[in-house]
Amino acid sequence: MTYKKEIMSFLQRHGFKTTLIVLFIFASVIGLLILKSYLDEKNSILNSQIHNKSDDISDTGTINETEKNFVLVMEYPHDKPDQEFSNLSKTLQGFITSVNSRFSLSNASTPVIPIRFRQCGKADTFYDPNSAEIVVCHELYEGLKISMGNQSLASLTVSFFLWHEIGHALIDVYDLTITGREEDVADQFAFYMLATSKTSGFETLLPLAINISAWMLDVPESITFEDFADTHAFTTQRAINFTCWTYGGLLGGDQNRTDALSEFIPANRLPYCEEEYGQIIHSWLILLAPYVTEEYREAILNELD
Repeated sequence: MTYKKEIMSFLQRHGFKTTLIVLFIFASVIGLLILKSYLDEKNSILNSQIHNKSDDISDTGTINETEKNFVLVMEYPHDKPDQEFSNLSKTLQGFITSVNSRFSLSNASTPVIPIRFRQCGKADTFYDPNSAEIVVCHELYEGLKISMGNQSLASLTVSFFLWHEIGHALIDVYDLTITGREEDVADQFAFYMLATSKTSGFETLLPLAINISAWMLDVPESITFEDFADTHAFTTQRAINFTCWTYGGLLGGDQNRTDALSEFIPANRLPYCEEEYGQIIHSWLILLAPYVTEEYREAILNELD
């Protein structure tokens, strides 16, 4: 009632027109304040979404729990240049994006699998089934870079080891039915994923096979009795397997490519490489079909046709 009297008094003193102008200005100011509050709230929500999205690449070890896929977690190595770390982060995130375009973990036993790149004190990479986490050690990358003398080849080789560990992860969280030693199966999975890549395929496999073979065959192995009980095949065996499968997939194509690989494969193994390649591709096409994204499932069905 007080406000009504004040408005009537103002109207009598200044006239109806002036009062309307004042009321219009007052209403406009209130409207602008409400609009500003609304826009601030929208910007806050948008910034939060952007922040959550950027958590896919983290140098603090945090993980966005709303994601339902593989998530890259970069733990900053303080003794490395910022630019090199940034470039490596981008390379690895591109790899993770490719992985997530193929596989969905929404129905897996765990919806988020971190791929953590950190210092370990040794050159290694592994999947931990207790935490459902893949760890790639800085020391492995540094060792590969030194031994191969090339950062690109080192990154390419890391991608093989990453696919190997992702194979372990998928076998675990999807309870995939496999026969034989899991380490051998994970190697076959890594080969399959690289061989069927739309963007690289054998253009990546050929230099990778040559360099993995040259690198692994150069590693001296002092074999003990306990080594025969190890879950992994001997390093030289793994190198020959990978090169053999690549050779099998290239048969019927460029003779120069197969010749480049054959020197790393014993002659008594060469006749079996093409059959082994076909078996790996066919088996993984069928095994993975129920667990992949719609886009990748269509690609798999096209391959089966």
